[in-house]
Amino acid sequence: MNTLIRKTSWALVIIIITIPPLLMGGYYVLALETLLALASAYEIACLGNKNYVVLNISVNFGFMLLMGMAPISFRMMVIGGFLFLYFLFALIIPNYTIEKSVYSFSMSLLVGLAIEALHSIYTTSGTFGSRMMMFVILACYMCDSFAYICGFFFGKHKLAPKISPKKTWEGAIGGYIFGTTLSYVYALFFLQDVKGWWLILVALILPFVAQVGDLSLSNVKRHFGIKDFSHLIPYHGGVLDRIDSLVFCLMIMNGLLIAGGILG
Repeated sequence: MNTLIRKTSWALVIIIITIPPLLMGGYYVLALETLLALASAYEIACLGNKNYVVLNISVNFGFMLLMGMAPISFRMMVIGGFLFLYFLFALIIPNYTIEKSVYSFSMSLLVGLAIEALHSIYTTSGTFGSRMMMFVILACYMCDSFAYICGFFFGKHKLAPKISPKKTWEGAIGGYIFGTTLSYVYALFFLQDVKGWWLILVALILPFVAQVGDLSLSNVKRHFGIKDFSHLIPYHGGVLDRIDSLVFCLMIMNGLLIAGGILG
């Protein structure tokens, strides 16, 4: 019970730190993006190559920020330049293996694309960015929360026992239904200026993407034999453990916004 109380308390701390900046937008979101990139860069570096943590953090952090905030015309230059850099490290730095080099590049690219998507959502005028972001968060985390609840009470059939032994098909289906329903109900009230068919499509897609993202990063942890990416957040593991599903949802959401003609 004490562990549950502490875990819940820290969850409230996370909400207090993250939700207000997302609602206020502007420089507050920029500060949150920077904090997210720095924490993620640290976690990737600690797993990527422990002998060169400072170098790894610096390169990962720079890659993420440039991916998130550089003009689109420079994006391929950023990706190509850092890809070259990561492979160069594998050639010239002792014990900097090609596996860890590819891991650092891939994970930094993943977070960088999510930051770019978050940045794009907030380039819109008025409160649209914050309202749309809440839509993404609800689809993602309601799915995650209800997947746990439904799995706890009804779970019998393992979803991916070799990757995440506690996840069940019952939990995944329950999480998907609740994530889709609750996010769409939110959209009906707070996103009335967006096409109805598009909202239905997004509400159907994002909870599925959230579960794929969760399992994907669980697979990464399983490969490296770790339970959490770090212990930055007491009782919750690392930042990447908390945003594993969100980074995938943000990337897909960015594409859906562009495809729907909502973002240019």
